[in-house]
Amino acid sequence: MNAAHSGPFENIESAHEYVGLLLEALTEAAATIGQEIETPSEMARDRHLDALRLVDYKLKTLERHLSVSKRLLTDLRSLRRYLFEERTLEGNYTPVRRQRES
Repeated sequence: MNAAHSGPFENIESAHEYVGLLLEALTEAAATIGQEIETPSEMARDRHLDALRLVDYKLKTLERHLSVSKRLLTDLRSLRRYLFEERTLEGNYTPVRRQRES
């Protein structure tokens, strides 16, 4: 399990960033499709508009799923930091040591 991975899912932080970038791209695509639906060209047929509406629905569904995935990754990051006793102080990670009770 110690195999080195390089890519968008190398660790939780990189996966979180990748999902965030994907969400941005989906938001832009959904906005473009939304504009096309609101102001269709004169050449657009009913079938074309139906297809655009379906694309809009699928993009919004995917956007919701990715938003949930991003929140889950955030939770996993927080839990990992808790488990490894990492805390952030002014943007820096510093280990927090618990004092043992005698």
